[in-house]
Amino acid sequence: MGASALVAIFLLLGLRGDAAYALSTGAPEDVGELRELVPERVGANVWVRGSGTLSMSDAVRYRRPLDPNGYRLARVEGARPGVELRVPRAGAGHRLIPPAPCGGVF
Repeated sequence: MGASALVAIFLLLGLRGDAAYALSTGAPEDVGELRELVPERVGANVWVRGSGTLSMSDAVRYRRPLDPNGYRLARVEGARPGVELRVPRAGAGHRLIPPAPCGGVF
């Protein structure tokens, strides 16, 4: 029983960043141009909004279990970071026009 309690405490500590993000409120932090973004300056588990051109030619398409929507992970042209896009079921065709200002979590 003590081992189970110890494992539960380690799991709780591991999820503290996700819990802090889930309980945070407010508008996303504007990070400007994604090509010039330095992820270390933004921090972890921060909701951000930025602008940039996404390379859809090498984007990865995937689905999550029990989720009707699809997702694409696209690279920002001229930069390292990638952007995850949720694609509603109705728009899951081959042609996807990404949004101009992108938002997400770092």
